[in-house]
Amino acid sequence: MISQKQIENIIKIAAQAPSGNNSQPWTFEVEKNVISIFNVPDKDKILFNYKDRGSLVAHGALLENLVITIGEFGFDPEVKLFPEETDENLVAKIILSENKSPNEDSLYEWIGKRTTNRRPYESRPLESTAQEAFKKFGASLSEGFEFFVSEDKEDIEFAADKFSVGDRLIFENKSVHEALFSTVSWTQEAEQRKREGLYVGTKELSKAEVFVFRNLLSNWTFLKVFGWLGIAEKAQEKRKVLYRSSSAIGMIFAKDLSKEGFVEGGRILQRFWLLTAKEGVAFQPLTVGMLYLGQKTLDERVEELSLSQQEMVEESYKDISERLIPDNKYPIFSFRLGYAKPPTASSLKKDPVIIFK
Repeated sequence: MISQKQIENIIKIAAQAPSGNNSQPWTFEVEKNVISIFNVPDKDKILFNYKDRGSLVAHGALLENLVITIGEFGFDPEVKLFPEETDENLVAKIILSENKSPNEDSLYEWIGKRTTNRRPYESRPLESTAQEAFKKFGASLSEGFEFFVSEDKEDIEFAADKFSVGDRLIFENKSVHEALFSTVSWTQEAEQRKREGLYVGTKELSKAEVFVFRNLLSNWTFLKVFGWLGIAEKAQEKRKVLYRSSSAIGMIFAKDLSKEGFVEGGRILQRFWLLTAKEGVAFQPLTVGMLYLGQKTLDERVEELSLSQQEMVEESYKDISERLIPDNKYPIFSFRLGYAKPPTASSLKKDPVIIFK
C-alpha cells in the first residue's frame, strides 16, 4: 500500500511541470490511493489563456510527470480525465495500484532538469541523434495527435514573424500588459518568497534592460504617453531576431479543441520537452498564447483588443494555419529548438496544495 509520504513526494516532483507565466494552476486532493487534480482558473487570467487552454496544457504536463513519477515509485497509474460532469475544475483522477512492471524508457531523471532556455541559439542543424529521437517520438503518438519539427529556414523565419505578434501585444495592449507584469518578480529575494509568476532572471536581460523594464516598460502610462517611440514594434523586432536564431521550430496538433485534447496534448508536450533535455537540445515555448488568442478571434469579437489588434492576431493565426497546421487538426503548442549555453536562471515552484482526506 502506498503511504501518504510517498504520495506527497510524488506530487511535489510532478509539480515541477511548466505552466503559463509559472502560474501553477493546480491543487490536489488525496483519498487513500486516488489523487484528484483540480484546475484553479483564477491562477492564470491573462487574455492569452482562452478557455483555460493554456492551463489545460499545463495540467497535461503535470499529469505526464505524475505518470512517470508514479511508475518510478513502483506503482501503476490509471488515469481518468474529467471524471465528474458536475465539477468542470476536476481535471483528472489517478488511481494507483501496486506491481508496476519496470520501465526501461523512463524520463524520470529529466523532470528536474527540464527548463526554458530564452537565450539566442546557435544557428546550426539538430544533431542526427536528436533528429532520430524526435522522428521516433512523432511516430509513437496516439491516434488523433500529430507533431512536427521543421529545420527549414523559411519556416523558422515565417514562425518568427507570425508568433512575435504576441510579444508586440505585451507592450501595445493594456489587458495583456497588466496581467503579465503583475506576475513579475524583479529580484532573487522576491522570487524565493513568491516561487510563482515570472522571474525576470529567466528572461536573459542585461542589467540595463532590467532597469528599463522595471522602471519604464512595466508602467502602462509610460507606454501610452510614449507610444510614438514605437516601443511595441521594437519589442516585436527584437523577438523576431531571437526566434530566428533557432535550429528548428515545432508544433503539436490535436484532432479537436476539446478539453481532453488539450490535456493529452500537454502530456505529449511534456514528454517531448523531457526528451529534448535528454538530448541536450534547448527548448523555448514560441509565444503559445498567440495560438489560443487566435482561436478566440475566430470565435468571437475580443473586447480587450482594438479592432486593428484583433485583425492583426486573426491574420497571423490564419497565416500560421495555412502554412504550418495540417488539415483537420488544431494547434496545441508551439516551440523552438536549438543549442545554447544553459539558462541564467529557472523559475522556482511553490509547494503544491495537497489535501489528504
